[in-house]
Amino acid sequence: MPESVDAVVLLDDRNRDTVGQLLDFTRTPTPEAALQSLGEAIVINPLWNTINSPRLVARASPYPLLAVFGEFSSADRRQLFELAAQMEEVLHRRRYVDYREAERVTGRLAEKLIARYGREALATFSYTAIPRGGLIVLGMLSYLLDLTHEQIMTAAGAHSAPADTLVIVDDCALSGVRFRGMIARTGAPRVVCCTLFAPRELCRAVERAEPRVETCIAAEDLVDLAPERHGDAYAAWHAERAASAPDAGYWVGIPEYIGFAWSEPETRAWGADGELDLPGWNVLPPDLCLKRRALAAAGSDTLKPLTLVPESKGPIRPHERVLWVALEDGIAVAPVPTDTSRAPCFRLEGTAEAMWQAILEHGTLEGAEEALSRQYEVSRETLRADLEAFASDLENNDIIVRR
Repeated sequence: MPESVDAVVLLDDRNRDTVGQLLDFTRTPTPEAALQSLGEAIVINPLWNTINSPRLVARASPYPLLAVFGEFSSADRRQLFELAAQMEEVLHRRRYVDYREAERVTGRLAEKLIARYGREALATFSYTAIPRGGLIVLGMLSYLLDLTHEQIMTAAGAHSAPADTLVIVDDCALSGVRFRGMIARTGAPRVVCCTLFAPRELCRAVERAEPRVETCIAAEDLVDLAPERHGDAYAAWHAERAASAPDAGYWVGIPEYIGFAWSEPETRAWGADGELDLPGWNVLPPDLCLKRRALAAAGSDTLKPLTLVPESKGPIRPHERVLWVALEDGIAVAPVPTDTSRAPCFRLEGTAEAMWQAILEHGTLEGAEEALSRQYEVSRETLRADLEAFASDLENNDIIVRR
């Protein structure tokens, strides 16, 4: 096993009750099922395949712990730290929109359009949607506004919409890039951008930047989490991002997480050169999202599943903050620190690996000794002394506890 193997912690519930949040987010009945669901959501990301030899490892008791083991470059760690920050925000501040909720919020969007323009004027507008989530919203909106077939344009045909006002519909807007592309392709003299969810600052930025956009309406606002995440460094972060990606969108921020029953918005990750050049992380479990379910099915033959470490029942057991995983030539054991997301690993191989496995399986030195005596030709006295020294070393390093 290479010396450089370490672990990056993605989820740690040592100080608060994430269990309920985790079960609610994954819609699963147990912590074990929730961690498995979350693991599947992570490994189907294209960004996962850019990281060197990652292995997801978790334990459900006494509280959820989730980490990634591997031989990481500085770029790998940066992406995993970004995922860890996103996981924290997703579990505690998120919106999941199933079809019933989508109907409710689309109704709110229809109310805002009617309040702004009135039904009579709306009956004279043309409407188009940004594929593919926008098509679902426009379908529901068409019933609520009683739109005719003639009023609904395809994305390709929107450039020649017959009405003076074209309404562009989407399910969410996070940077406004998709609105920008659609606005550029239409010749309509007046444009109304409307979406189910968007940061309020983004909507105002679209209106300022696009002379033909009369208004940009979101049924509900998304909160910008960037000030909270970056704290005192927010101003510097915002200036750097705005300067390094002027064409990335109308607005720079970190919208609160949102996912839909049909898809999860695509995000971009910042590469080593400061450009948005990589697909970002998506974390919605495939069971809750049609698009992610298709991705999981397509990669089911090659994806490595999450390793859920077993819980020991004997008086000798791993410390509650220890994770471990078997690799090609040994076992990586990581005592998860409380003050950083990076966890250096202990390397166990040969007889040390065998002793570790025996202690895990039996939970007592007597049981481990009995099992190892059948594996190694050594006196029981020597084996007992070696095993006691090994266990004491692990205990002194907070790897195991004796009860």
